[in-house]
Amino acid sequence: MYRCHSIIPFLLALVSTAGFSADRPVHYQTLTGFDNPISCAFDLSGDLLFVVNSARGEYGWVSGRGAVSKVAVAADGTLSMIDDRFVTGLGGPMGIAILPVEIGRFAAGTIFVSQGGAWVVNRSGELVRNTFDLETGVFAIDPESGRIVGKLLMGPGTRFSQSLGHGVVNPLGICFNPAGDLFVCDGGSGGPNLSPPVDGRAGIIRIPADQLDSVAAGNGAEGLDFLGVANGPTTLFWHAASNSLMATTGSGMGPLGGAVFRLPRGDFSERGSVETVGSGLTAVAGAFITPAGTAIAIVNSGEIRRIRSKEKSKDIRLRPELYLVTPGAPAAKTLPDGRIMTVIPEQAGGGIADWHQQVQVILFPSET
Repeated sequence: MYRCHSIIPFLLALVSTAGFSADRPVHYQTLTGFDNPISCAFDLSGDLLFVVNSARGEYGWVSGRGAVSKVAVAADGTLSMIDDRFVTGLGGPMGIAILPVEIGRFAAGTIFVSQGGAWVVNRSGELVRNTFDLETGVFAIDPESGRIVGKLLMGPGTRFSQSLGHGVVNPLGICFNPAGDLFVCDGGSGGPNLSPPVDGRAGIIRIPADQLDSVAAGNGAEGLDFLGVANGPTTLFWHAASNSLMATTGSGMGPLGGAVFRLPRGDFSERGSVETVGSGLTAVAGAFITPAGTAIAIVNSGEIRRIRSKEKSKDIRLRPELYLVTPGAPAAKTLPDGRIMTVIPEQAGGGIADWHQQVQVILFPSET
């Protein structure tokens, strides 16, 4: 059985007032050779970067064309391609997360990718309407070979959907907490595309670590949690310093929509502890928090914004200037010299990319 809670209106602002250095963040590198890159993640060592290529075509994300690229990360933050098609055959992959600890059959470092949403089309441009053909859910991937080592199917009609009380229709951002619990965003849209049609439920799902094996085996799961999010959850990340689940939304409070919020301990039962970090943003593609506690949001309209308070944010100017075109969810880590390396996928041009799109590397000052 699961426990279902609804997000109450955002309550409190919690964001650092730490300032920026006089030095502006630096646009350090552009690496090309991707197909609608939408998210990315560093491996546990920080020496590798995995980039999700969502492979959008003229009519939607094309089944079987999605891929994950494998990229080397030098000590100074320079990226170099190892294998642009390290993992292939995915259907509309969206979110990515790296398992931090060994859980059952899955080794620490296993790559998890969400895929199979209700907007995926076949190569003729027609919607794939059967959730079992879509394989809606999260795939587990061996980081050494690129082989799929598990499929956590969550769509309507699965045993997982029976345990949860409804099926997942549009899996987006995912993340793990340090214990290996898996959190999955369901955008909730696209249910009418399926056959039979269903009503999607936008929200965040928590799958306890000890249930990952059961879900991968096609069985039900115990202890599932669902947190309803009415304003379009998009991405997730775990903030270790505050021991919190962080989430972004694609629409929300304020005339511009979009928000970043925090759920301490990832505990869905404590609804009153949901804290607004920033709101009134344009739709948020992703976010991260620096070691100094500064919240940074990347918004769909192309700006990188420092969140100053619950209702205020400021655009960050880069050196040299850079304007992002259809950015995706970022990955960030601290370099040996203290600077903060941030990789932002960019779907410049949109539509059929034919492996000519890029990721951008931004270096923030250590005191950001």
